[in-house]
Amino acid sequence: MSPTESLIKRVPVASILDARGFLGVCELEGVVPFSIKRIYYISDVPVGKDRGGHGHIDLEQVFLCLKGSFQLSVTDGEISDLQLLTSPGDGFYVPKGLWRDVAEFSNDAVCLVLASAPYDASDYIHNFSDFLEWKKS
Repeated sequence: MSPTESLIKRVPVASILDARGFLGVCELEGVVPFSIKRIYYISDVPVGKDRGGHGHIDLEQVFLCLKGSFQLSVTDGEISDLQLLTSPGDGFYVPKGLWRDVAEFSNDAVCLVLASAPYDASDYIHNFSDFLEWKKS
């Protein structure tokens, strides 16, 4: 992968707005490259606080911005990618083996996450130095 390539890829979300409100549609087949085993959301993050701050060995995720805005930052230890998600049409696929930070939440932000597996504490690497060592092995 060259330094100009992105580590994460945009997930298409159809945005339909009419007099009844907003409808966001993310067709799973052919868009999300894994079977969804867990869905969770992040909201009410206090100003200045971050989420994430860990790497996953095998977990794949799709981050979707349902409301407000937040920043998604990922790295493989050499290449970094930063995306600002600002609308219900914003979604990004994060493959396994990457460190992720989610930050700069607006006060009304709602982040929805689709995950490829149920929660498994052994899949997390919480220390960045340990993550870099794992990537080397």
